[in-house]
Amino acid sequence: MLIVFLILLCLVLWTSIYAMYFRKEIVAWFANRFEKDEPPASDELPEPIRYKPEPEAKSDG
Repeated sequence: MLIVFLILLCLVLWTSIYAMYFRKEIVAWFANRFEKDEPPASDELPEPIRYKPEPEAKSDG
């Protein structure tokens, strides 16, 4: 039982040391991953959505 406790203690300690050392990188990753992005700014209006394809031009042939 002591061995299991020591293994769990080591895992917790190594995880906390790793988290404290890379704290800034971890926070930046979480912010990039889970924050809402701003939509891109554009001067042009978006094209309308077309659900039917445009008719093709008839070619002489």
